[in-house]
Amino acid sequence: MHGRVFLLLALVSLTAQAAHEQCADCHVNANPTPSSAALAIAVPQLCLQCHPDRVAPGEHRIDVTPKIVVPASLPLVNGQVSCTTCHDAHLNTPGKTRMAAPQLCIACHPR
Repeated sequence: MHGRVFLLLALVSLTAQAAHEQCADCHVNANPTPSSAALAIAVPQLCLQCHPDRVAPGEHRIDVTPKIVVPASLPLVNGQVSCTTCHDAHLNTPGKTRMAAPQLCIACHPR
């Protein structure tokens, strides 16, 4: 299981290398500040504009309300799991993940 998760994260990292380079790709303001960092459209629709394949079978489900307590370091969007729960476009990590695999997965899915 963990091998498949790592492979998925590695593939996401490779396919998204060129993305997230310009602030205006995601934000209304081309030079956002913390007070002007509004997104062009809501997550996950924003993410799916560049990553339409991320809703394929086998991908992690999004727009679901978790039945478990999710760590505060993995933020929900309106109480639901979304792309930004596990990923942060501003990070310089493989797959732009908030934690390394397998810690990311087991934070919500303990063994």
